[in-house]
Amino acid sequence: MTIWVFSPPSKIWSIPASPLAPQSISYFSNPSAPKPRVSEATIYNWKAKYGGLEVSEAKRLRSLEDENAKLKRLLADAMLDNAALKDLLTKKW
Repeated sequence: MTIWVFSPPSKIWSIPASPLAPQSISYFSNPSAPKPRVSEATIYNWKAKYGGLEVSEAKRLRSLEDENAKLKRLLADAMLDNAALKDLLTKKW
């Protein structure tokens, strides 16, 4: 099993651990850092999503995802207002 180590200066999930290393190795390059309390499946998903990205690219991706979520909320609000106005206009007084 390959254990990926976080290395902030270069790439996000790029340094594979030795196959002879103990399985309890930390995911971070600092051995005194606390171990993350996330499942292996979450680590796998993060690695699939952010693997190989530079740190600046990951930050940019995060900001774009936040902006996309904001725009989706605004669109949903506008569509709801539009549907309410259509319902109001179709009613006969």
